[in-house]
Amino acid sequence: MKRLKKIAIIAAIILALYALFGFFALPRLLKPKLVEAISEYTGRPVTLGKVSANPFALSATLRDFNLADRDEERLIAFDELYINFEVSSLFRGGYVFSEIRLSSPYLRFLNRADGSVNFEDIMPAEDEQPAAPEEEESSATVFIDHLLIDQAEIVYEDRQRITPFTARLDSLDLSLRDFATRPDEQGIYQFEAATDRGEGLKWRGKIGVSPFRSSGNLALSSLRGRTVWEYLRDMFDFEITEGLADFQADYELDFSAQPGLFNIRNGSGSLQSLRIIDRRDSSEALWMPNVTVAGLEAEIYRGILRIGEIRGASGKIFGAYQPDSTFTLSTLFLPKPDSLAPADTAAPWQIAIGRIAVEDYTLQVEDRTTAPFAQLEFTPLRLSLENYVFGTPGQTAQLDLLLRLKEGGSIAAQGGYIPEPLAASLEVRVDSLALPPFQPYLNAFGEMDIKSGTLSLAGRTNYALHGEQASMDFKGDVWLERVRASDRALNQDFLRWGRLDLKRIDYRSHPPSLAMDEIVARRSYLRMIIGPDRITNIQHILGVESDSLAADSAQPPLREAGGEDSTGVTPMRIGQVRIIDGWLDFSDLSLTPNFAVSIQELNGIIKGLSSEQLARADVDLAGKVDKYAPATIRGQINPLSEQAYTDILINFKNIELTTFTPYSGKFAGYKIDKGKLHLDLHYVLSERYLIGENRIILDQLTLGEKVESPDATSLPLRLAIALLKDSNGVIDLDIPVKGSLDDPEFSLMPIVLKALLNLLVKAVTSPFKLLGGLLGGGGEDLDYVGFSPGADSLAVSQQAKLDSLAKALNQRPNLKLDLRGAAAPSADREALGARSIAAQIHPEGGALDLTQLTKTARERLFKLYSATFQEDPWLLLPEKDESGKKIPREQREAAIADTVYRQLLANYQVSESELRALAQSRAAAIKDRLIVNGGIEELRIFLQDVDIQAGAESGEVRVKLSLDAR
Repeated sequence: MKRLKKIAIIAAIILALYALFGFFALPRLLKPKLVEAISEYTGRPVTLGKVSANPFALSATLRDFNLADRDEERLIAFDELYINFEVSSLFRGGYVFSEIRLSSPYLRFLNRADGSVNFEDIMPAEDEQPAAPEEEESSATVFIDHLLIDQAEIVYEDRQRITPFTARLDSLDLSLRDFATRPDEQGIYQFEAATDRGEGLKWRGKIGVSPFRSSGNLALSSLRGRTVWEYLRDMFDFEITEGLADFQADYELDFSAQPGLFNIRNGSGSLQSLRIIDRRDSSEALWMPNVTVAGLEAEIYRGILRIGEIRGASGKIFGAYQPDSTFTLSTLFLPKPDSLAPADTAAPWQIAIGRIAVEDYTLQVEDRTTAPFAQLEFTPLRLSLENYVFGTPGQTAQLDLLLRLKEGGSIAAQGGYIPEPLAASLEVRVDSLALPPFQPYLNAFGEMDIKSGTLSLAGRTNYALHGEQASMDFKGDVWLERVRASDRALNQDFLRWGRLDLKRIDYRSHPPSLAMDEIVARRSYLRMIIGPDRITNIQHILGVESDSLAADSAQPPLREAGGEDSTGVTPMRIGQVRIIDGWLDFSDLSLTPNFAVSIQELNGIIKGLSSEQLARADVDLAGKVDKYAPATIRGQINPLSEQAYTDILINFKNIELTTFTPYSGKFAGYKIDKGKLHLDLHYVLSERYLIGENRIILDQLTLGEKVESPDATSLPLRLAIALLKDSNGVIDLDIPVKGSLDDPEFSLMPIVLKALLNLLVKAVTSPFKLLGGLLGGGGEDLDYVGFSPGADSLAVSQQAKLDSLAKALNQRPNLKLDLRGAAAPSADREALGARSIAAQIHPEGGALDLTQLTKTARERLFKLYSATFQEDPWLLLPEKDESGKKIPREQREAAIADTVYRQLLANYQVSESELRALAQSRAAAIKDRLIVNGGIEELRIFLQDVDIQAGAESGEVRVKLSLDAR
């Protein structure tokens, strides 16, 4: 008994000493050793509160531990660390802990501005780290029945960023049960944490370390978008102002697999009230009230992501096209250039999404390249994208898109979409898309406002991107309805279409080509106005001068680089163009009164337009000018080829000339009282050389009252009209023009007007030449009648001339003839003197022949001399010649008679009355011939006062004729 008692006492003493050592001595010895060891290892002061131990439970407790960093701020701390070691370790073949509990731990990660981390200076350098001991053949297993971390707090600070970032994870709880480091053993863990902003993280599952593997479920709740943005704010141009995210997924992690296994299954998530602001212009770029993600699976090491469905509804998207041709949404989520990470050389992820569904979104697009900015709003936007695959080339997704424009109309697209290489094959339909919202795009082309109208489209388009070369084609129909455009300067309708159809379009971008079966324009309307400033509304709208328009019209068709045909022109074909009930209004407001004319009921067809050089399109158009005057345009054209061709006939009938009174008043100085206009125009353009034939017929043109105008011509227009108007009251003019379009001086209308003016000038300056032309001759000598000196009778040649003139005057009934009788004092005096002498010598009449004078006639001649000169005529010649020989009497009488006659003739004085009578007689002879033989009305011939101081030309005295309008 004593022995047993002694043993018991010894055991009690040992137990007491063990207890005393364990409860009292061990904590006192352990605390300074721990503080010293940790301080020496970290180089930082360490504080440790109470250390307690339970030698019977094999447990130890450390309280109020704190380790500071070099800035003397808390780095690692905890309120209590409890460790309970199990005696069963002796027979379980490892270290067994029944419980490890860490209460209120604190851990702070700091990334300093200089790039250093608050942990790195307490970690030994690589060259200072002790050599790892050689592993034992079998390392001891660690068993932890229960590991508990309670109310942990983790703080992360990043001061290296431009804007420092801080995140705090508190209320962190971790529970791990039945954990062992033995191969293929897994413990059950549960992890929960929350941030100071109410964001939560839950993590449950199994974990093993030999090999390291884990599986379970991860759930993230109420993650604030603002938290994510505060970390990324300096890298991107967007700002997340609000938004919450939830996410959960099952995962599997196994490092024993090669190259490793990290898979996610059964993932799902949601996003609520996400709002993203574009900080570059403070616009709201994205508003997502609700987005859900379902069926998420990922194989991280293989770079594979699969999502069953992404669905969103009732959100808003805003994007803007910038002047530098970028789209804000395409650059908003790209890292800033100064924050780009090194390029990722890993293989791209393979992403597959079963379906993306967007319902009732609003898409707002602002185009900042226009003035003002074009602002388009589509609501609702609906999108369905099925079987979307990215990272595997050639995979086709099915796209179904619907956009409704706020102002009216919709855009729909359905078909296949290939993300890489980018390609699409879509059925596209645009229904009654309102045109006024697209007004800013038209502002770049002119001063025109789209007041109303819709665009529709139906067809199929294909798009493909091959490297940097994109190609697109389209087959389908396009039509415009109820289009109304106004001239901004004059505030009047400029252009209207009831409906414009472009049918069966076939367009290809590479190589470029365009074909369509038919263009149909119904109830189209165009107004052309010349304003008070002489500038047309088209010039106002296009913002160009008239010479610029002329220069542009003379340019050859534009060429498109690449894919041209052999002529250098993009291949084009239009089967036919039909015009139904067209209307053209023309007004000239620069005139007083204003001028206006319209072409209505314009109908017809143009067939066979093509860019082929030898193609010819047939034109057949007909309309009415001011409701009643028919107009036709027929012929062949080829405006689409490189060398345009035209062979066109334009015909206008019965246009009321009174319509043109504003022009006649301004430029002619007269109103138009009545008349009709007919035009037959024929133009041929080939190889850029134009030949034009202009036949202008004015029927019953009658000028009205005179109008004062500084621009009026000084030409005698009434005479010109009378010269040109035939016996039926018709003026028929042929005005040919020709010239090269490459000649900068060539302009069609000015040349036509110049030719017309030249014709009028020639008419009024050479009227008899014009009349002669009517007879097929020159008419150069019709403006006078020649008389032999002293004569008043018409020679046969002059009779014929007057007969021709009469014929011409009969063809121009509006002309009157003025004639002025003429006498030449010089030429007519001698003739009149000879006639007077002859009358006195031969009272019975007859010509005077000095070589055949009778005795009686000679006596009368000598007597007349004696009476005139008071001299004896026989004294004019001696009886003997110079040699003294007597001159025979008959010879002497003949010589004296000749001398007497010449002296009497030289002495003859013609009177003014004689000359006047001669001139009047000549005028009367002309008048009689025209009336009696030519059939000219006496009322059309006017005798002017005679000219008795005329001269002789070519041995004759000429009576001048002149013409005037009746």
